[in-house]
Amino acid sequence: MTKLSHLTVLAVIAVPMSASAAVVSMGSGYAVSCYEAAEGTGATLRALDDCNHALAEQALPPEERVGTLVNRGIILLRRSDVQSANADFDAADEQLAAIDAAGWDKIAFTWRGPIGDLAEPFYYRVQGPRISIELRNTEDHVHTVTRDPVNDYGEAWLGLEYRETITAAERSAAARRAAE
Repeated sequence: MTKLSHLTVLAVIAVPMSASAAVVSMGSGYAVSCYEAAEGTGATLRALDDCNHALAEQALPPEERVGTLVNRGIILLRRSDVQSANADFDAADEQLAAIDAAGWDKIAFTWRGPIGDLAEPFYYRVQGPRISIELRNTEDHVHTVTRDPVNDYGEAWLGLEYRETITAAERSAAARRAAE
């Protein structure tokens, strides 16, 4: 028998009442499309792609990342993929619990670059003990990374393109020293 998380049970109950099932996403792009699909009756592959793109490519604040996981879980439930939906609900629960335990008051925001002209290069970072979101906007493309510093050895992924001369062994050793 498949284990059901409490979010799965709530989503199953709420799916017929679609407007109350989705978690609001205040961002833009893929996360909003994912929310709209979960709020409506959309259980298409396109809706799942939008959710996947939001989670992989957008620098979502912690609560929107959790919301997007829940929204994707709702869409997966509508597609009768209970196991995958349950995995998303569990991931959302775990991430939110980890951030709660570490303390929302320990999350900081930094911005580098001009304010008011988003066409100009800029960088921002949301950093806490259990969440790190980075976005770097260059003249021709955007890099985004969302990660859990405790769960990925604290690697500074955006900086790798500038430090490729440092070996993986050296990075791992540095991460182990930092964790001590």
